[in-house]
Amino acid sequence: MWWLALATASAEPSDRVVFSVGERIVTQSDLAFEAFFAAHDSSPVPAFEASDYPLEAKLVDIAMIRALAGDIAIYRPSDDEVRARVEAFLGQFPEHFEGRRALEAWGMDEDEFLGFVFSRMVVERCVARSVVSTGGDDDWRDRYAAWTGELRARTPVRLAP
Repeated sequence: MWWLALATASAEPSDRVVFSVGERIVTQSDLAFEAFFAAHDSSPVPAFEASDYPLEAKLVDIAMIRALAGDIAIYRPSDDEVRARVEAFLGQFPEHFEGRRALEAWGMDEDEFLGFVFSRMVVERCVARSVVSTGGDDDWRDRYAAWTGELRARTPVRLAP
């Protein structure tokens, strides 16, 4: 009987942990989903849109900033704002149902995706209020790097072995 339990447990898909940021674990599928999401979404955070910004660094930043933002009201988008962002995402696909089907392939239903987008918007609002640029993109990137550098100095980031 024990072999049946072992066979059942090993038949379930596993996901490789890449790193942890504080209490948040980031897996290989998180990295893959982020690449998929970014290809169909436009973020107001320049670093998140920069093609030269490593995906792993982006997810470290997102996890740190999300923990920092917590449940503070000034960072929370309205339901209408979240739904508009979701609709903009789905609008990137030739047919609306294709976007929903793609999300299902990632194991996400509508409520889970709404939660993901809500969380991302919280992060973006926290960045917008914390990183104020007085110049162009280079100034913004310098200020963002300094700000996230301070966050990284006090946030444990551990790479998986």
